[in-house]
Amino acid sequence: MISSPVTGSVRFAQKNRQLTSSPGQFFIELSNLPYEFYHLQQVSLYVIKVPLALLTPQMGTIERQFARSLSIDEGAGRLLVFQIRQILELIQQHRLAALEVKILEQQLLNLIVLTLSAPKEVMMSSSSSIQSVHLKRIEHYVHLHLENPALTPAMVAAACHISVRYLHKLFAELPYSFSEWVKELRLKQANHILKTKSYVTIDEVAHRVGYGDQGYFSRIYKQHFGYTPRDTPSTGTR
Repeated sequence: MISSPVTGSVRFAQKNRQLTSSPGQFFIELSNLPYEFYHLQQVSLYVIKVPLALLTPQMGTIERQFARSLSIDEGAGRLLVFQIRQILELIQQHRLAALEVKILEQQLLNLIVLTLSAPKEVMMSSSSSIQSVHLKRIEHYVHLHLENPALTPAMVAAACHISVRYLHKLFAELPYSFSEWVKELRLKQANHILKTKSYVTIDEVAHRVGYGDQGYFSRIYKQHFGYTPRDTPSTGTR
């Protein structure tokens, strides 16, 4: 969820991060994690719920910026708030066709991603920029080697020319550990393979995402998605 105070200030805390957000700022809440949200006076806010599935390619950027107070005083942030207001007015004053709603949703999502891709705080911090480069390198390497069951922090750190300690430090800024993140990537890739029917057996799928034990793979897959690999709905495309 993306929240922006219109009047008053709010305080927000999630996974060891705390912030105070006032008019002219916005912040990201990860709705799948516990959080605290409170205010000492009456406030009004814009709140946008964005399904994570719509932002999968940008999740690395978004998750790095959760629970931070970001500026909307200039640039893409100001455009974001302006477009939110315009959309609210359109919804209140007109009946929009389904296609019109979809177009507005996509425009808004594009602007959200643009705003988060280069927030003012990150652009002014050489340290954050360096960390971002390392994380992108890690993401690229892991995506290319998901089928390797021995994808350990030591292996990834060595391939990316950083220490294991520094790798874990990078992930300490995120809402998940390195191992949790790799597990999530493996399951998402398996889900994609199963949905597109680009496989022969479930055992093959398990091996393609780094699991040598089909039984274990099927168990954690069902825990994550709520259905078994064999029951995964098909998209009908390859």
